[in-house]
Amino acid sequence: PNLALIGFFIYNVATSAEDNPDPFASDPFNVFSYGAYLGLEWKLNFAQLTSRYRKSQANYSKSRAQFEAVKLQVQMEINEAYQLVQRYKKILKARKTAKRMGKQWMRSVTMNLSTGFIQSNDLLDSLRAYYSSDLNYQQTIYEYNKAVTTLWKASGLDLSTLVED
Repeated sequence: PNLALIGFFIYNVATSAEDNPDPFASDPFNVFSYGAYLGLEWKLNFAQLTSRYRKSQANYSKSRAQFEAVKLQVQMEINEAYQLVQRYKKILKARKTAKRMGKQWMRSVTMNLSTGFIQSNDLLDSLRAYYSSDLNYQQTIYEYNKAVTTLWKASGLDLSTLVED
């Protein structure tokens, strides 16, 4: 609503004009007057107010639905990242065992090479297996750390204890 308060005050005294005693006669030279006006404007358009209210409700519902969609998307990203971390954790354990076995094979072939029971091809096979398992292990560490970083980015939690060296 619009509200206005307007006031006025008029006081005139003329020394050359006589004051007219008749209250109904116009005497612009000797005047004492005051007053105030109060104005109020209020537009009541119920159809427009109702449509604005309904539009606001629709915008709220749309925003709420978008929020729920984003929340579900974030939950899905966190779940996928967690599953990926768990998968690489299992692979890392298997690759670590494979690396250890490859190292044991390489050591036993190296020790038996001097006895003459092992040929040089067996040594090359054991070396190839060991270094291949070591390379796979290092690659899996990289993939695991990348998955932990993705999980950290999606969840915002401190996951520094999960990172492999």
